[in-house]
Amino acid sequence: MLETPGGHQVGELVLYCPEKGYLFTADSLMNFKSLTDERRRYNSYADYLVTSVNVDSELARTERHALSGLAEEFTEETHRTCTIFGGHGGAVSEYRDGRLVVTGTVEHYTHAGGREVPEEKP
Repeated sequence: MLETPGGHQVGELVLYCPEKGYLFTADSLMNFKSLTDERRRYNSYADYLVTSVNVDSELARTERHALSGLAEEFTEETHRTCTIFGGHGGAVSEYRDGRLVVTGTVEHYTHAGGREVPEEKP
């Protein structure tokens, strides 16, 4: 269990399991490209209304770089990819060649209890 420096939110915790290569990053690192258009629009409201979702945006960038570095370090040491479990509905992803790549199938669950499986994007 690691406490972030507080760039996104003060007291935010990250869980890391080096044996499995699992990194639960909460909102500090997530795969924005995996979000649906609707979710991307929703997530942009906070930036628009309060100018930032971070307590300290520069420190939040440092946190993201540090978490990416942890994933890269895992890959260098084990020759396996690190699995990232991010926040805000971002898909479970693997850290490969400096970027997050969706792993598995992305399913969108609604509050109404239904689910929709979007078509895969090329």
